[in-house]
Amino acid sequence: MMLSKPLSANALHWLNKLDKSLNSKGVESKKTHLKTVRQVLNWCLEQSLVADNVLELPQFTFTKALLDQIDQAQRQLRHTRFRDDATGKTRTDAMAGDPQTEYKSRGDTPREHRVLIRLSEPVEILGQPTRFIDKDWRELPLERFTTLLAVENLDVFYQLEAYQWPFEDPGTLVFYRGDAMYGKGGSAFEKAWNQTGKPAMYFGDFDPAGVRIAINGGYQSMILPDLVTLKQAASEQMFPDSHQKYLPELQSFQTENKSTNCDFNLYLNILFKYRALQQQKMQGVGLQRVTLR
Repeated sequence: MMLSKPLSANALHWLNKLDKSLNSKGVESKKTHLKTVRQVLNWCLEQSLVADNVLELPQFTFTKALLDQIDQAQRQLRHTRFRDDATGKTRTDAMAGDPQTEYKSRGDTPREHRVLIRLSEPVEILGQPTRFIDKDWRELPLERFTTLLAVENLDVFYQLEAYQWPFEDPGTLVFYRGDAMYGKGGSAFEKAWNQTGKPAMYFGDFDPAGVRIAINGGYQSMILPDLVTLKQAASEQMFPDSHQKYLPELQSFQTENKSTNCDFNLYLNILFKYRALQQQKMQGVGLQRVTLR
């Protein structure tokens, strides 16, 4: 068997998907001019697994038997196998045992499951009190909490005590929903919490994007000023032009929501007048939980 470079992470992922597809289809034809297909077939040529003229054909039919041979060759060469499941592993774990491979795209990224948590009471770390913890959400004892509160903006997250709402309830788990650093972990955490069936609240900008996140994220309520206060404080200047594209979706939501006679429909009418309110502008006013549906 000829020694060769391991297949790229993209090729491994492609083979993994093809393998699952072949479980039901048996065979599947692919065009040979495609980059990943050519990479896989070139690798197979080096291992004498396919005919010499394979790349001259317009299409090649992949079979389960060929993928079994590829898997066996990868085992013998001690290459990363396309049938290795990198889900739930760190990149270090995914690369362990395969010194020839530098597949940094395999396995979970370092921030895949990280969330930023705000504690109800400070704890001492390195001799200093802190109430903000970077944590893998899978290690959180979700059974100890009754409610989830997601905070949209990082500056507000660090200054929640300045807002008129009892955020420090020990039964409420407060987390920063995320930016480029925490967004992926926050999204995964949302889904995990929703599976518990416990209530979730969203505290963010009252603009089309913020409301859309709350609705699509499975939150039951938003933290907002009362309707009269919000009408007075909202302005066109705080309504981003780029958010107009979300209005049709919110209008559809309002139409579906009318049968519930929900107060939130009245809040939505403010957005439809191109007026919004940034989260930072909610400081110093009374806040309440407004049911979305």
